[in-house]
Amino acid sequence: MWKILLVEDEPFVRHKLLKLVDWEAYGFTVAGEASDGEEALELMQRLRPDLVIADILMPRMDGLELLRQTRRAGLDSRFVMLTCMGEFEYARKALELGASGYVLKLSLSIPELSEMLLKIGEELSASRRQRHALLRQEFDRYYPLVWEAVKAGQEAAPPAPPASYRRLLMVSCIGTGRPLLAAVLEACPQDAWPEEVWTGSFTADGCTTCFFWSDGSLRPPGKLAAALPVQAVACGPVPPGLIRAEWSRLYRQLNDCWYEIKGGAPADGSGAEPAPPSSAGPDAAGEPKLPPVWVMEKEIVLAFAQRRSADMQQTACAMWETLRAGRTPFSLVIEKAERLMRTFAEIGNQPPSGPAQRLREAATHRELLACFLAAADEMQMHMAAAEGITTNHPEINRVLEYIHSRYAENITLRAAARYVAMEEHYLSGLFRLKTGETLISYLQHVRVKKARRLLRETDLTVNEIGRSVGFPNDNYFIKTFKKWSGQTPGAYRRDEREAGNSVPSFRESSENPKR
Repeated sequence: MWKILLVEDEPFVRHKLLKLVDWEAYGFTVAGEASDGEEALELMQRLRPDLVIADILMPRMDGLELLRQTRRAGLDSRFVMLTCMGEFEYARKALELGASGYVLKLSLSIPELSEMLLKIGEELSASRRQRHALLRQEFDRYYPLVWEAVKAGQEAAPPAPPASYRRLLMVSCIGTGRPLLAAVLEACPQDAWPEEVWTGSFTADGCTTCFFWSDGSLRPPGKLAAALPVQAVACGPVPPGLIRAEWSRLYRQLNDCWYEIKGGAPADGSGAEPAPPSSAGPDAAGEPKLPPVWVMEKEIVLAFAQRRSADMQQTACAMWETLRAGRTPFSLVIEKAERLMRTFAEIGNQPPSGPAQRLREAATHRELLACFLAAADEMQMHMAAAEGITTNHPEINRVLEYIHSRYAENITLRAAARYVAMEEHYLSGLFRLKTGETLISYLQHVRVKKARRLLRETDLTVNEIGRSVGFPNDNYFIKTFKKWSGQTPGAYRRDEREAGNSVPSFRESSENPKR
């Protein structure tokens, strides 16, 4: 509803306007009344009406002077002037000062006033849309600046907000699965607030925060965070100058929620309880020290590429526990999980969008680990299906599956023959008949293919990659790689990175066995 202030020194005229006009039908509500310009000016400072309907001739301060004083004070309320027949010159002067129109008091044509209200309502709506679009752009630039200060722990005062509101309320949650602002407005619609509220939201690093700005008391209807479908923390209302400090406090509270620490951050914002000793160090029982997180990340990638699911899961669980022991900020934990998932997608030549989205929906450290392991298993199943490792012979299919799942091990013709209970010479001939190449040649083909992916998609050294795909020494790896690719592993990595998303030097389809 647009707010109206009626300014008229004759009570009869004010009463007539209140009685004859259905203000709400045109989107207006009468917020106040005044009998002269001085009283009206004081009310305008407090009520901030959208439209002022004022008599031109009044005692103490007339309508024209009220209009002048309003513009000098920086108030942008629209004006409609009430005038008598002999006061047309005053009405013309009011139009020059920016009034939207005038109405004759004697006739007081309700249809004429109603038409003017419709026109002014449309103008106010258009003006608000334009103002809000510009203001939203400014706030969209403002929130990231404050967020960077929050993450960096900067104590300096944040930049001033783009609008001069008196109070601020914030609500934060972990994750981006469902728009938090929509959930808040569903729980507490804007028309339920006692004053006009400017809303906004910002999402980054696995955290979504909603902002509510107002010049009023900013007391939400009911307990805001408790009414939401997601676990959230709230603060305020506070002066806008405290936005960085309060946002930092919410971030610490969310970190406690992330690690499912009971009690959360103290109300005074002093932070969470002290972290327990890191599991990365030896404990009282003399357990071996766990490797650094970056080493475990590398081991996870290698285990995924080699389809060692059990090893990958064990190392991931150890890394998650190390992160928990150090109370690593949840945004960094999510970032690590997403980086690993992108690497998995590149190794498996799969789009990461689905698994990555599920990671973003995790609300706790424990849930993220479960989502991560489930997504990794799903991607490994897709990798196996994409290999196309089938022929029309079941025993050869078993050998192919054996090679693709254990290519990093010391696979020989004798070991494969024992695996399917066949005579070596017979298996060798049958394998060549069904796949078009010898078993050792096929094994080298698979190993080089895996090595090429790791060279393209990881920062592992050539030595580490060679050993991870089954080559016992560097010379054998480089010689075999050059045989299949026409260049050394180092040259291949350099060319691929310079070319960006270039086509591989041999077609993936040529690596599949014949049907």
